[in-house]
Amino acid sequence: MLRMVDARNDEERYQRVNSIVTQLHLKKCMGTMIKNLSGGEKKRLALASILLTDPSIILIDEPTSGLDAYLAMYVMKLIRSMALNQNKTIIVVIHQPTAAMYDLIDTIYVLVQGGRQAFFGSKDEAIEFFTTECHLSSTSSLDGFIEQLAVSSTETMNHNNTSKQVVADRYAKSKYMKSLETTIEQQSQIILNNDLTNTSTIKKYNNFLGQLKWLLWRSFLADARNPVRTTFVIIRTILLAVIQGLLYFHLCGSGHFVQNVNAINLSLVSITINTSAYMILSTMPSNNIIGIRENHRGMYSIFAYYLSTVLHDFPTFFIFPFLVSTIIYWMSGMDNSWSHYLLFIAISILSSNTGAALGQLFASFASSSEIAVMTAVPLLQILSVFSGFYLSLINVPSILPAVQYISPYYYAYATLLNMEWVSFTPDKIQQCDSSKRSFLSTRSSFCTGILEHVNFYGHYTKIAFNIMILLGFFIICHIISFFIILCKANRSRFHDFWLKIKQNHKSGYRPLP
Repeated sequence: MLRMVDARNDEERYQRVNSIVTQLHLKKCMGTMIKNLSGGEKKRLALASILLTDPSIILIDEPTSGLDAYLAMYVMKLIRSMALNQNKTIIVVIHQPTAAMYDLIDTIYVLVQGGRQAFFGSKDEAIEFFTTECHLSSTSSLDGFIEQLAVSSTETMNHNNTSKQVVADRYAKSKYMKSLETTIEQQSQIILNNDLTNTSTIKKYNNFLGQLKWLLWRSFLADARNPVRTTFVIIRTILLAVIQGLLYFHLCGSGHFVQNVNAINLSLVSITINTSAYMILSTMPSNNIIGIRENHRGMYSIFAYYLSTVLHDFPTFFIFPFLVSTIIYWMSGMDNSWSHYLLFIAISILSSNTGAALGQLFASFASSSEIAVMTAVPLLQILSVFSGFYLSLINVPSILPAVQYISPYYYAYATLLNMEWVSFTPDKIQQCDSSKRSFLSTRSSFCTGILEHVNFYGHYTKIAFNIMILLGFFIICHIISFFIILCKANRSRFHDFWLKIKQNHKSGYRPLP
């Protein structure tokens, strides 16, 4: 849709798409992913994507390979009709043309071994040249002459190869070659006299909102065709949440409720951050490559591409943590108050989106999903160790506690624990006392005992502060990811700029006397 820059409205875009899809017999493939198409269908799809842009000059390489005889002739007839009816110049490369295909071609250009030119002109001129000047074996059709000029790997050193070079030499001295050179000189002079503008530098862009709309449309359409990011993720999420809920079923009201509540909170943080990050890591590296390539073609800006990916993923990273946290919360029997539940949901959604932003950061550096996962997994594991649950940071070397301040696990876990224990209820105190723990039944000592146990007491007991830090992680990771992708898209410009600086530096150098 974005490549049809000359379309006036969305209705015209849809009409053109449906018309070309019908012409190329691709109606039955409209709901199929490209990787599941046959070889012939992929060929026709590639041709359709070119026709959508309505170019004046089209270069097509092997449009008939992989097609049966009927579809091959149909595609060639369609190409000829476009050339005649739409006034287009179409150059087609065919390795094994049939006699019927030659009837659809106006001008032929023959190459022989070594890439040498053997002929350029009309079909009648070709037959005359090969017969009278080259003295090839007489044949009734042009494809017979072409077959004699064809070369196989076992013929490269025999007489057949020598005859091809003779044909190329004779064409270089023929009147047909002189006529071609005259035509080229005349056209070059016309271009110089008219001082034509290089139209290849003139690009028409859709406006930003148009780019964003069609990018989102394409992304959601891809989700509908690929259940990995939709149905499969939701089913897997529900199963994982139910298993966690069963493991901690109503354990928050047991004698060991402090340990159980802390463990549930950590489990929720790990699930939301890790799952969101891995979902991004599995798809974004390849998507970034496609986005950069299409940006080079002038289809859309890098900012429109990146913003569309964030907006497209947001519903997923809202529904996914909502389902997980809801199931775990009510099955484990935590606080069971609506205010506590809504804040619990909000923190899990924020954690999920922060994990996705962290995944975007790793994906922006990587050239493939495999590299992204190999890099991200150990780093995420290290950051999760500094969440405050697995490792006490009181007696470790002084440099290690600083790692927790760059760990989103730490802030998400600290937020959930402070939300849980700072606003405690009398029932929790009574349960804690009945379990014979060393916590007193006063607000200060109870809160201190729980939060100091995991090193969260003090300045970081402020829930609002932790939420702001998580939001900061989300924004900073996305900003860095965007600029990394932007630099990749403009790598050649940066390289040329750097070379220019080096050249200017060298040109200004003067040796000492």
